[in-house]
Amino acid sequence: MFEIEVTILDLLIKGFIVGIVVSAPLGPVGVLCIQRTLNKGRWYGFITGLGASLSDIAYALLTGYGMSFIFDFINANLFYLQLLGSIMLLGFGFYTFRSNPVQSIRPISTNKGSYFHNFITLLP
Repeated sequence: MFEIEVTILDLLIKGFIVGIVVSAPLGPVGVLCIQRTLNKGRWYGFITGLGASLSDIAYALLTGYGMSFIFDFINANLFYLQLLGSIMLLGFGFYTFRSNPVQSIRPISTNKGSYFHNFITLLP
């Protein structure tokens, strides 16, 4: 009934438009790039974006190196880490078994606490 003919050129134009819209810089660094481009010119905006990209690369390399170091350390000391974890779990279990649950109950506090204390408590 309604046949719409879609050509390759239509798809290419739509893909180009979607790519431009999706690549719009979001976040504070993107806003900084736009601000510097508008205030000082294209060159300063480009240099700001390049600096942000280089800092992201540095963070990625540092993270990758750190993770490889941690994985190598864990693989090299797996037995000792398992032994340490087992000792800690046994100690915690023994402490919990020996504690008196009636004495460890605390009365309900009427103090609501500070915003900072609640913020720190909720951090992962």
